[in-house]
Amino acid sequence: MARVITVSSCTAGVGKTSICINLAAKLARCGQRVCLLDADGGEAYTGLLQGHEPRYTLKDLLLTGVALDDVLIRNSTGIDIVPGSPDADGKVPLAPVQLHQLAVSLGQLEHYDFVLIDSSTSTARTVLSFAQTSPEVVLVITPGPISLPNAYSLLKLLSSGAPSRRINVVVNRSIYQKIGMYSYSSFREVASVYLGMDLSLLGVVGEDQDMAASGQALVAGSQAAVARDIGIVADQLLVENTALPEQGLQSFCDRYLKTLEVNDAGQVTAASVLEIPVSRKQKLK
Repeated sequence: MARVITVSSCTAGVGKTSICINLAAKLARCGQRVCLLDADGGEAYTGLLQGHEPRYTLKDLLLTGVALDDVLIRNSTGIDIVPGSPDADGKVPLAPVQLHQLAVSLGQLEHYDFVLIDSSTSTARTVLSFAQTSPEVVLVITPGPISLPNAYSLLKLLSSGAPSRRINVVVNRSIYQKIGMYSYSSFREVASVYLGMDLSLLGVVGEDQDMAASGQALVAGSQAAVARDIGIVADQLLVENTALPEQGLQSFCDRYLKTLEVNDAGQVTAASVLEIPVSRKQKLK
């Protein structure tokens, strides 16, 4: 049964995509079958996909019905990737039939050990629903003054929904381990007191100036200190292998569609239609 993990943040520049890519690569090096879904469409994947230029992207799967097998890029640095596109970040609303197609396609990835979803920082409903319905969420924060308040805002949006959801924290770009640990402890206490949420720490990942300067995202196979930090995060994930009641891709896909009020026929539910203005109802026909 695939473990579905959404890697999320609510602040640009915290290194969410870098963490997601490196974590996927490290898990693959540990012998895990990993598929990475780029739901962010960032440029960080350019280096990872060198020599594997995508013929199709997630946009083609959703808008033109291209099969998932044709979109998948296999064995790119040991992982399989569903490449995104810059405009596939949730800012453009998707029709119910397209959301249904996405869920059906994701359901075909059950044979992987891990399916990592690199979610956009957008709070658009289609994007936020990835984290709201995912059985596991990795929330990436930094010690910066903007990151923690924004992460708290995201937590409030995630505080309802699946009660068995596991939310882990990665503190990224921390100059010192001590600073990263302090940021996590403060954040965990606020989440516990005000939201009643229990946050676990996957690890503290240091700042890597060379990686930041070069734009290179993939470091999991190197000897850099940040690569060792990523290794600790991956090891912690592998240790936390207790199955959750709502684990599995099919369960995740069902919850995703239910949250977006889309039924098995790729149509909005009756309750959802009642909330749509008359002008928009006409467009749905």
